[in-house]
Amino acid sequence: MDANSMGQRMQARSGECRAPAVIFLCPFDLSRYRGTALRARLTAETMKRELPCGVICRGGGGEGSIALDAHWRGGTGVAAFLRPLRFALAATPHVVRLAPRAVHTFDVLSSLPAILRWKPKLGLRVVVELHSLHSAEMGRGGPVARCIVRALEQFVLRRADQIIAMSHSQQAYLAEAFGIPAGKIQVIWGPVDLDIFRYQEPEKTSTLRVGYSGNDFPWQGVDDCLATAELLASEPDVEFLFVTGSGWRTDLGGLPRVVRIEAKTREQTAEQLARCDVLLSPRKGRAADVQYPFKLSSYLAVGRPVIATDVSDQRRILEEAKCGVVIPAGSPRALADAVLQMKREPRESRVAMGVRARRFAEEHLSLDKFRSSLLGMYEELGVSA
Repeated sequence: MDANSMGQRMQARSGECRAPAVIFLCPFDLSRYRGTALRARLTAETMKRELPCGVICRGGGGEGSIALDAHWRGGTGVAAFLRPLRFALAATPHVVRLAPRAVHTFDVLSSLPAILRWKPKLGLRVVVELHSLHSAEMGRGGPVARCIVRALEQFVLRRADQIIAMSHSQQAYLAEAFGIPAGKIQVIWGPVDLDIFRYQEPEKTSTLRVGYSGNDFPWQGVDDCLATAELLASEPDVEFLFVTGSGWRTDLGGLPRVVRIEAKTREQTAEQLARCDVLLSPRKGRAADVQYPFKLSSYLAVGRPVIATDVSDQRRILEEAKCGVVIPAGSPRALADAVLQMKREPRESRVAMGVRARRFAEEHLSLDKFRSSLLGMYEELGVSA
């Protein structure tokens, strides 16, 4: 059975997807434990409680979702880059048949059919939730390829009805680089499930456990974390814990008191973060500056002080929450000094920072806050229950 036939059968079994107000177009497997898939799943689950919604994805979308292209296991080069577009083209007959009032995408390339065909044909609204920009992340292809990708991004973003930016820095970049009116861009920081990422007071111990959660893409700054661990190798009371997913590739180099634990669920990640005293977000580069560090929401929710680089909205958040230290990006020495600064802080001071971090998460990053922001945005677009 081909992917389209499977999708049609899944759609026919679901009463919920016959007349959706919104279709979420996800050119990835929603069961994957990674930032974009996690946020997309949270977005869809949140909106399903308020509006009739449909999901078209590569898998993991749950009951009533339409699965396309589930057999694909990855790739490189141009084929991998164009995969979201091919996915969206395969989704076209389903979108046309379901005729939603809006389509909500998570990738610029997969938004092209929505802009060029679905919007003129169906009169629907197009919402682009912008997790990243390919033109900022491209490591290969050269200046010509980057210019082509940038032109495609500009074409889509200027014609979308609404853009959800991950951060204020991303909003500013879109306005400056692509000429997008600020009023068309709504900033919604990464939400976090406060019932999973709960606050627990840290253990009373003489060892300072420094934690990192996430993947090891170049802009994450994992190399700086390891360089910091090497600089602090003579500090017997400092240890590092890396909480990672299954795609981790970096060798920890046999450094003393450096441990990696693979977490396969949010619950496992939350459990490991609660074991730490201080948490790190050492992101760097242009890609980091136009994204939102999803890990930061989890860090704040578990209530731990954070050491973060001055990219994206990290400074803005930590200074408002009064819960950590901001350092220059790409400096292991500055990171090491910040870790030692945290070690010298009285335990009561670190606990107080953690309490403020949790309070910030409750006020700004809860699922209720996220739901309210999304509903308000859709109501302004004329899409409501």
